[in-house]
Amino acid sequence: MTTEFGNPKAVNLRDIWEYETNDFTPWLADNLNYISDAIGVPLELARTEASVGRFSADILARAPDGEFAIIENQLESSDHSHLGQTLAYLAGLGARTAVWVARDFEEEHLAAIRWLNENTAADFSFFAVRVWAANVGDSPPSPRFDVLELPSDWDSEIRAAAQANRDAPAVAQPSRKGQSARGGFNRDFWTHHTDRHPDDGLRRGFAGFNPVFPVLGTEFSIKWYHAGRNQVGMWVMGPRGKWSRSIRAALKPYLPALAQAAGAVPDESLDMESAHIRLDIDISNPDNWQRAADWLHEKHEIYRRILSQPPR
Repeated sequence: MTTEFGNPKAVNLRDIWEYETNDFTPWLADNLNYISDAIGVPLELARTEASVGRFSADILARAPDGEFAIIENQLESSDHSHLGQTLAYLAGLGARTAVWVARDFEEEHLAAIRWLNENTAADFSFFAVRVWAANVGDSPPSPRFDVLELPSDWDSEIRAAAQANRDAPAVAQPSRKGQSARGGFNRDFWTHHTDRHPDDGLRRGFAGFNPVFPVLGTEFSIKWYHAGRNQVGMWVMGPRGKWSRSIRAALKPYLPALAQAAGAVPDESLDMESAHIRLDIDISNPDNWQRAADWLHEKHEIYRRILSQPPR
């Protein structure tokens, strides 16, 4: 039997969204899963048109670790104005991730994003994402989002997930740049965890925010975090950190068991899409580190045990 495939035909973005502010921004805010799938991080909407002085960021989103991400979008080619606005919004809103979406990118703007990723502090991330759309035959147009620039270590930071089928202990990935004061806090916090639970696989000296642990024999990895020094948590992601529809579908049968075993209490909540669970706790106070470490250890063991077995 011969299978025939249609050829995608590019569609003018203005035929789908006539105006950036009134059409594209509201649509993107309601469909952040497209950006989440592209960069590999689940995002939820915080607000649109977030004010910074006389200007407003198109979209302010929140990542599972509690940190903010700004999304600046264009239906035209990249320009200096949007580059400057992106940096201003990042500073004004206290965000640590910037996602610049445009129809096309000039090479000098891609070079600027590369420079920012290579020369800013370890906990900042910059993405250049090209948006386009196509249809096949008489099908409705389908939007596509291609990442053109991303942090230089984005893959290496989550490379442990690509080794999920190897008989090796889970190893947290190092910070991408030199250690800052924040990195020193991270190192001390995670070192305390390593001393208390040495068998969890957290590398001594780790100074990042997000240690990643592959679940051996599966396509899943468990990612820990601490956010703003007032929360710790974890969620499930896929190979190489990807958060895609296929991972979402593979995780779905496990969600009831994870929800039940996680034992949600008033200071915890479970996001039923990424199995994200968190504990509100003031980790700026070292007296709380033991409780945070024990919580992460306990929940990690529950998640690892459930994800390691076929779903019921």
